[in-house]
Amino acid sequence: MGLRDLINIGTDGLQGKEVSTVRLVNLLASITVFVSMMYLVFYITASAWVAIFFNYAVTVCYGLTFLLNHQQRYRSAKFWLFCVYMAHLFVLTAFVFTKDTGFHYYYLAVPPSVFLVFEYKNITDKLFLSLISIFLFYVCEIHVFPEPNIMLSETVNQVLFLSSIFAFFIGILFVIIMFTYEIRKNETAREELIVQLKNALNEIKQLRGILPICAHCKKIRDDKGYWNQIESYIENHTEAEFSHGICPGCAEKFYPDLDLYDSRKAG
Repeated sequence: MGLRDLINIGTDGLQGKEVSTVRLVNLLASITVFVSMMYLVFYITASAWVAIFFNYAVTVCYGLTFLLNHQQRYRSAKFWLFCVYMAHLFVLTAFVFTKDTGFHYYYLAVPPSVFLVFEYKNITDKLFLSLISIFLFYVCEIHVFPEPNIMLSETVNQVLFLSSIFAFFIGILFVIIMFTYEIRKNETAREELIVQLKNALNEIKQLRGILPICAHCKKIRDDKGYWNQIESYIENHTEAEFSHGICPGCAEKFYPDLDLYDSRKAG
């Protein structure tokens, strides 16, 4: 299964924004699984067996996001992904490494991300995850944790800290771009809707007011001075279509021998 197949998991039967949101969640899950696997290689080289076991479990948890999307449990998939992500950051900061690595700064990317992927009506989920991420950030920043599982040099900690800050800003930039894209798409859809409404209003206005109609042949004169059959005029200015028949008066006048309506009455 390729990356495209992973990103499209759970999108069958969806349209529009729903497809984009599910693909975005799958993309985030793919990134977290990939990064987690990279750290697994590092733990193996460092012979940190506790970290290896924990990282393997976290990778499986990230992968469950695809299963939830496949089952069309989209809200649960989003909530699960962010909960696993925050738990992962907490363990990395408090037990595997230290806060000197700056991993807890990734918490600051949670609030804008949840507002991007969750629906507008899921206000409770967005506020809950945002508050939890901010709370965990301050816990990791202020609290003094016991000896870490893996000791890193000051240089490595500094590199990881700077990379976390850089990755945080890249993530925020990505979120801003996605927000801008959604706003632009909504504005385009709104402009198209306004144009459609204006066109519909113009068609309605064309049939309002006084229509010049011939007293004998019943042709209608348009605004350019041309005389049109009433059927053609109405079909061109509305969505109505005509099917022709014969009224009782015309049947008696033009087809007296057929008795079209008299025979029906007799029956």
